[in-house]
Amino acid sequence: MPFLAISLRIFLCLFLLCGSSIAWSGPPLVADDPNILQTGQWEVIVAIDGTSSSAMDSVQVPLVDLSYGVSLNTQISLGLARQQIEPRGEGMRSGWGAAEIGYKWRFYNNESLQIAIAANYSHAMHHSSVIRGLAEKGGTVSFPVMASLELGENIWNVQLGYSVNSFGSKVLDYSVALGRPLGSRSQVWLELWGVTDDDFDAEEINFRLGWEYAVNEETHFLVGIGGPVTSGLGSEEELNFDFYAGLQWFK
Repeated sequence: MPFLAISLRIFLCLFLLCGSSIAWSGPPLVADDPNILQTGQWEVIVAIDGTSSSAMDSVQVPLVDLSYGVSLNTQISLGLARQQIEPRGEGMRSGWGAAEIGYKWRFYNNESLQIAIAANYSHAMHHSSVIRGLAEKGGTVSFPVMASLELGENIWNVQLGYSVNSFGSKVLDYSVALGRPLGSRSQVWLELWGVTDDDFDAEEINFRLGWEYAVNEETHFLVGIGGPVTSGLGSEEELNFDFYAGLQWFK
């Protein structure tokens, strides 16, 4: 296998198992949405996020996501994670993973349709985390475009993104999600999401079921669980399952 193909496969596996929740922060879904906070409003999410494959288990705890509404159609964000991984046959490794800063601009908004684009940059918080396999070497820039369409009680979210790291490895991501209310305080989601290299020869498609519960206007409880649909990564790298649980505060 050519060196470039090997590098792309390694980057794709790290993207799936170590950093997907920071890169796409739209809990309880994997992908983001075009919603923007009110001007001057804060959002704080503290969560645990984990994935499992035949090759490795990975958990981010705590996973902290801070966002701030800058204007009517823009917001900024910061993501931090404490990473734990346990490759099969090896001991657990833990430390700070990657940090991400982001800027999201919603450039279209009417009563039923919103469309936004974001720019996100992530980098390992410590060099030792790269050496121990807790974070990707170098920086990664992501450019997701996301849209949300309300049709009656149904909400459709769609995302298409492109990521490239410092060494030229490229990843495409995509997601389609359907949400419906469940009672007056909660909402359920079904999402299909995937990632692939730019040659489409190492594609991974997975699903996630999500649930949001509003304790009150300021506090929400978020849960997600998912698994594989199809994979071109090979049996060891294929996702067995993933999970997410978090508390969300607005101020």
